[in-house]
Order: sequence, then C-alpha cells, then structure tokens
Amino acid sequence: MWKILLVEDEPFVRRKLLKLVDWEAYGFSVAGEASDGEEALQLMHQLRPDLVIADILMPRMDGLELLRQTRHAGLDSRFVMLTCMGEFEYARKALELGASGYVLKLSLSIPELQEILLKIGEELSASRRQRHALLGQAFDRYYPLVWEAVKAGQETAPPAPPASYRRLLMISCIGTARPLLEAVLEACPPDTWMEEVWTGSFTADGCTTCFFWSDGSLRLPGKLAAGLPVPAVACGGPVPPGLIHAEWTRLYRQLNDLWYEIKGEAPADGSGAESASTSAAGPEAAGEPKLPPIWVMEKEIVLAFAQRRSADMQRTACAMWETLRASRLPFCLVMEKAERLVRTFAEIGNPPPSGAAQRLREAATHRELLACFLGVADEMQVRMAAAEGITTNHPEINRVLEYIHSRFAENITLRAVARYVAMEEHYLSGLFRLKTGETLINYLQHVRVKKARRLLRETDLTVNEIGRSVGFPNDNYFIKTFKKWSGQTPGTYRRDERGIGDGAPASGEASLDPKRT
Repeated sequence: MWKILLVEDEPFVRRKLLKLVDWEAYGFSVAGEASDGEEALQLMHQLRPDLVIADILMPRMDGLELLRQTRHAGLDSRFVMLTCMGEFEYARKALELGASGYVLKLSLSIPELQEILLKIGEELSASRRQRHALLGQAFDRYYPLVWEAVKAGQETAPPAPPASYRRLLMISCIGTARPLLEAVLEACPPDTWMEEVWTGSFTADGCTTCFFWSDGSLRLPGKLAAGLPVPAVACGGPVPPGLIHAEWTRLYRQLNDLWYEIKGEAPADGSGAESASTSAAGPEAAGEPKLPPIWVMEKEIVLAFAQRRSADMQRTACAMWETLRASRLPFCLVMEKAERLVRTFAEIGNPPPSGAAQRLREAATHRELLACFLGVADEMQVRMAAAEGITTNHPEINRVLEYIHSRFAENITLRAVARYVAMEEHYLSGLFRLKTGETLINYLQHVRVKKARRLLRETDLTVNEIGRSVGFPNDNYFIKTFKKWSGQTPGTYRRDERGIGDGAPASGEASLDPKRT
C-alpha cells in the first residue's frame, strides 16, 4: 500500500475525503492527517508518505510553502493540491513546483480524484521498479567488494553502502541447497517488519548471506537460524551499516566452526591460528610420522587417480582432509581445493558427473565434502575405466586388457600376466596379438604413453614425475619410448600442446634426450 497524508484545515473536508474514496481499492492507505503545513511537515519526516493531498490555502503554512519545504528537505512525496475556484494561479504555481495535479474543493469530483490516484499509483510503481533495479545493481557490486575483504582477512574499512539505511541485519549459511533469502522470508511472520525493509542476498565460495536494511527497527524471529534447512548464523541484533565488515567476518568465523563441527575445540572467534600452529608440531610431539604438506598430498591424489589406485587416492584424501581440519583452513578454500582436484581429474579422464560442482558446493560440513569428493572421484574413475577398456571376443584377453589398464603403472611382464590368467606365456603372447593386432608389450607402451600425454597436457607435473607415474622405470626409457610412439620428446609435446613455443627444455629432460647431447 502507498501511504497518504491528508493536509486540510477544514475537518469536514477531510472526513468527506475519508468517507467517499475507497483508498485501498487504488493501492493507498491514509497514514495520517494534519490541519496545517507545519504539522504536516513534521508528520512527513516521520511517516515518509508517498502522496500528500494538501489544501493550498491554510493557516500558519500554506500548501505551496509545504511543497517548497518538502522539496528543500529532499523528500520525494508526490502532491495533489485542493483548491477553490478563485485559486487557479496558486494551482499553476503548485504544478510548477512539481505537484502531480489539483482537485476543486467545491465540486470535489471523486471520479477525477480516482483518476489522479490511478495515474499516481502507476507512476509510483514505475519509479519503485526503476529505483529497485538501480539499487539492486548497486548492491550487487557492493557485496563482492566487502566479501573479498572478509575472505582475505583485511582490516581496511569497507566502501560505503549504496543507500543511506541506518540499520542492518545479516544471516549467513554454508552451501546453496536452497535460496536462503526465500527461506528466511518464509520463516518471518507478516508483522516481522514494521518499516520498509530492503532485502538482498549474496552467494559466493559456498556461502550465502542475506541482508536486511532499514531506517526503522529490525528484528528476526528468535530461533530463526535453528529452524532453517541449512546450518546458519545470524546477527544478535541490528548493527550500523558501517560495521558490515566486522559483523560479516564474525559470522564467517562462526560458520567455519559449524563447517568443522567444532564444539569447544577452537578459539571463540573461530580463527584457528593457534590450532594450526600446534597441529603442525603435534604429530612429531606424539611420536607419529609427520604428514607431508598439503600440496604434496594434492599431487599424490592426482597421480593415484591417473593410475587408478583408488585405495591410495582415498587414503591420501582422508589424510589431507584431516590436515585441513587441524589447520582450520576457511571452508571456502577447502571447497576450492576439492573443485580444483575434480577439474584436474576431468582433464586427465572424462568430464565429471552431471551436477558434481553443485554437489560439492552444497556440502554443509567438512565431513560431507570429503564423502562427496570421494563419491565424485569414484564415479569418474569408473567412467574412465569404461571409456578406456577395449573388449574382444575372448574373455581371458579381456581380463588381460583390464589388468593392463588398471595396473599400467606397475612392473607388468608377460610372465606375470600369463600367471594372472593361468595361461602358458607363448600361447598367451600369440593369442593376444591375434585378438588385438599388436604385442602385449607394444599395447602396454601405448597405454602408458597415452596416459603420459594426458598428464603432460593437463597437469604441471615434471617430465620425470610423469614418466615414473605411468610405469617407466627410468627417465631415459620414458623419453625414448614416448618419442617412438609420438614422434617427439615429452617436453616438446607439452610445449606444442600448450602453445608455449620454443623455450627451455622441460625439467628433467635436457640431459637425457640423445639429440640434445
């Protein structure tokens, strides 16, 4: 409803207006009445009416002066003037000052007033839509600036909000399974907001935050956060907008405790600085082997995935997750690590399952993200194995193919494979060549080189690391075999595929390539 203030020194005229016009039918409600301009101006500062219907001639302050004072004060209420037959000059001046129209008091044409209400209602709606669109765009630019400062732990003052609201409430949650703003608004009873409230939400890095801005009082239902479908934390009460950075940082730290399911294990602010330093020394103090750095574990996870060593990949991932928990790394950075690993898996093998990225972002806890990550990795390995498998019409040869694709990084020999399928070596060698068109050793080399090509294209592992990871016992053998089947050395292949151009040889290759001696 648009708010109206009636300003008329004659009470019977005000009563007539109230009685004869169905204000709500046109989207308006009468919020207040005044008998002169001075009283009206005070009420306008309190009520902020959308429309003022004012008599032109009144004692103390007339309608024209009220209109002037309103514009001087920066109030944008629309005006409709009430005038008598002999006051057309005043009405003309009112229109020059920005009044939307005038109505003759003596005839007081209700249809004419209703037509003006329809016109002003449409203007107010259009103006609000335009204002909200511009304000929404401004807040869409504002939230990321503050969020980046919060995420980086910066202490610098945030930029000024795009609107001069005086109160702010915030509520944040982990994940994006359901729009938080929608859930909050559903949980609020109709009388929650006593004043006009600007609402908005911002989602980034696996975190969604809702904002409620107002010039009046703000309150959220006492147990709102506990009743939401996702773990959430909220302001204890409204804060000045200038404290948005500090309050958002506090909520972010509380969410980190929820993410790691911490109950009395970390500092109250959730920063975890002390926990990180003690955890680094903890294993050694307890006599346990010290875990490798995170980046080393990430590399091992990628290699285990490429070599289809599922058990090793899962074991290393669990160890990495435990190290991340001990360090209390911000949950958004943990999500980034999981997403980066899945992207690398996709570059090595096949695209991830549909919705994998969303599933990772919707994980509400550290444990859930690990389970989701391992599930996605398992699905990708199954699909990769299916895509790589070559079948024949001989079941034992198919078993040999599966053996090679799943263990290509191991020391595979004809004797070991013959023993695996319970065949004589010479017979297996001939049968394999008959069914696949090449010898078992050549087939194995093809598989290894194909794996190496993917790793050279899609990872930053060194040539030495890639050669060993795909099963070549030494660098010289890897480079010669790779060149035999690819026509170029691993370093040259990587530079050509990445468009790097002529440059220094890849790490570990220069001294081993015979043509470079």
